[in-house]
Amino acid sequence: AGGDSNAARGKWSAVTGGDENNAIGPSTSVAGGTGGAAYGQFSSVAGGGFSAADGVSSLAAGNSNTALGDYSSAIGGVENTARGQGSSVTGGVFGEAKGSASSIAAGEYNVAGDDDSFIGAGCGNLTGAGTPNTGSCSFGPDEAILGGLGQQLTASYSTYPAG
Repeated sequence: AGGDSNAARGKWSAVTGGDENNAIGPSTSVAGGTGGAAYGQFSSVAGGGFSAADGVSSLAAGNSNTALGDYSSAIGGVENTARGQGSSVTGGVFGEAKGSASSIAAGEYNVAGDDDSFIGAGCGNLTGAGTPNTGSCSFGPDEAILGGLGQQLTASYSTYPAG
């Protein structure tokens, strides 16, 4: 429909705009952005740069994000991966939701490795087995408020739990 150097290769696939986007699998779509690729059946890329969706996946925005698991989504941030079935990463940098139904909201270098796990923010956090990657934390101040009313945080690496 628009854009430049786009290709809809799969049966019932579509690319509606952007630049160098590819809808490769059947029933896939890319709505815009640059360098997006929708591989698996029913996968989609709605924007961003150099992002990819595979399986029954949805990928909406951000830069170099990847949604690999069925029903997974990576909808913001940079270089995030939603690998587990039903997993999601909504923002942050270098986050990875590996477990089934796991999710990461923000932060950097966070890994939600266990099923049904959640990381709200921070840096180098890990659910599940392995070693947290805390050596690359750079963005700070990594504060998280998880609920409540009228809460305020001013210290680096601080958290206020819900309640």
